[in-house]
Amino acid sequence: MDLSLILQTIVGAIVDSDFFDPSQVSVRTSKDGHMATLTFWDAPVIRVESGKTFSRAKVFGARAADLGLAGDVGGPGVDGWAPIAWTDACTALLVQNARRTYEKCFLLYSNAMFGCCSRYLECSDALKCLNPNKERARACQYLRNLYAGRVFYGRNRNVGAR
Repeated sequence: MDLSLILQTIVGAIVDSDFFDPSQVSVRTSKDGHMATLTFWDAPVIRVESGKTFSRAKVFGARAADLGLAGDVGGPGVDGWAPIAWTDACTALLVQNARRTYEKCFLLYSNAMFGCCSRYLECSDALKCLNPNKERARACQYLRNLYAGRVFYGRNRNVGAR
């Protein structure tokens, strides 16, 4: 399994997310170079271990369902990691669900937030953040509400509507 190619593909899948911040996607490699862990917002996602005679992948237990891999993993070990039977289908699911997993990690672990900006009506109508400053947009609490399906303003209002 070519970790660098898989990681490039995953980053390609999440780069258009409203929450994307390249500084919050990292690969941490062990000192001996035999283990690499992919993290989103400092939350562990996938771990690849390799040696002279083996190569195996694990998913952090809390991310298995987010990645669509819940049926493809064994139970998590004491350390929270569950082994993955790494196949082309597994890789496809990982890439397909990477953006959703990245955004969930953002919602759970990012702490830079503010209520909303002056574009709240336009954002409500578009059902997404329209702030051109992506760094500021990532910190918008109202964007989190929009992604959760809670629209408080505009023609798509569904909270408190009469």
